[in-house]
Amino acid sequence: MPETMNTHTITIRVAHTDDVDSIAEIVCELAEKFILSSSDKAVTKAFIEANNAQQIRQNINSNYHYFVAVKAGKMVGLIGMKGYDHLYHLFVLERYQGLGLARQLWNKARSYCLDNGNPGLFTVNASTNAIPVYEALGFKRTAPTQQKNGIVYNPMRLGNRGLI
Repeated sequence: MPETMNTHTITIRVAHTDDVDSIAEIVCELAEKFILSSSDKAVTKAFIEANNAQQIRQNINSNYHYFVAVKAGKMVGLIGMKGYDHLYHLFVLERYQGLGLARQLWNKARSYCLDNGNPGLFTVNASTNAIPVYEALGFKRTAPTQQKNGIVYNPMRLGNRGLI
């Protein structure tokens, strides 16, 4: 059961390279449960390798922009943008799901992207479990469910009129 969230106790800030271990841990833990649960071991292994701390560090040092939600010194959620237009990662620990934290992370990342020249067009490749979350944020499906390298995803887009 989610706890009641006091928004004053959770801070959302820009991620730093010191955060990469925690980011990778959350991404891989939640992906194994919500994205990869029916995948074979080779697909899971490839996903974990593509989202390990070393890769997250490379992302942060290149064209990816991450924000993290921290409560009492512990990371409880994160969002990563590839460039200024593709939502790459959005994960919230289960205990904090359903409390509006994903929306707060999205609003922070969206504002950052808009401030850096994005005209209001965003994409995401949503896992099937995450479609309702992205729809609540204003995204709409743009194609049927697809699969790449064993990972099932749903292309979605948010345009100028869909901003919240």
